Amino acid sequence: MLTHSAGQKSWIPFYQKTMDKKNKPSPVFYQKKPILGYDIQVADKMWLNNSYPKEMIDAILEDKGHKQKDYLYSDLGFILLWQMIEAQAGIPLDQFMEENFYASLGLTTLGFNPHKRFPLYQIAPTEIDSYFRMQTIRGYVHDMTTAMFGGVSGHAGLFSNAHDLAILFQMLLNGGYYGGQQYLKPETIRKFTTRCSNCNRRGLGFDMKNLKGISEHISVYASDRTFGHMGFTGTCVWADPVHDLIYIFISNRTYPDMENKALQKGNYRQRIQDVIYQSLNTTLIL
Repeated sequence: MLTHSAGQKSWIPFYQKTMDKKNKPSPVFYQKKPILGYDIQVADKMWLNNSYPKEMIDAILEDKGHKQKDYLYSDLGFILLWQMIEAQAGIPLDQFMEENFYASLGLTTLGFNPHKRFPLYQIAPTEIDSYFRMQTIRGYVHDMTTAMFGGVSGHAGLFSNAHDLAILFQMLLNGGYYGGQQYLKPETIRKFTTRCSNCNRRGLGFDMKNLKGISEHISVYASDRTFGHMGFTGTCVWADPVHDLIYIFISNRTYPDMENKALQKGNYRQRIQDVIYQSLNTTLIL
């Protein structure tokens, strides 16, 4: 699951089953305010029936997957991994991360459900949703499935500013050490940021540089050891251990809608990263 090669589908559009015949949120599943049995906030004035998240988990477990034998990026495995983490920790994922990492690292913005922690004017909108929540999504996770889990999941839902992401990834570059505290063992980080066997551009969870030809998602100047992740809303973060460099790009490219492909078509993230490496007089070795 960590390398997206477990044979799972890329995703399941769970929200579609909760819409009525007019493609509006069905009152069977949603209420406009929290009432008995409807405690999961999906968006402003939109609360989901408490029983539905279990149905989603069951559907993932029962799904027969896909016929493709190798890599296929999938949300489903990371939803199950989230469930495993919470079972081991005994507390919700957001609470676990805050208590064990975010608070002691001094991260004040990184976390789930920012609408509960910040005024909305400080948060960029992510989409004018005309297909599910029927409102401008701001301060709530863009991903539909995570929203139906209450904004917390293993595959989506994190918000942050660049400063907090820089601290988090500097800790990883430091071998798990930051601010006088050892958070992770160096060998753990090395294991997760090393290409898996038979992988071209994946570590365990992390994305990496494409070794077969030119990468379309990262600068050609980045070292082969660079690791990071790209988000659906346009964000990306890359940490390069060879050049001791962290590159963070914050975006809401899904606004006004997710069909906005300007970032991909213009290769702006890679081109900006190229300029940074060029300013360091980094030599490109092909």
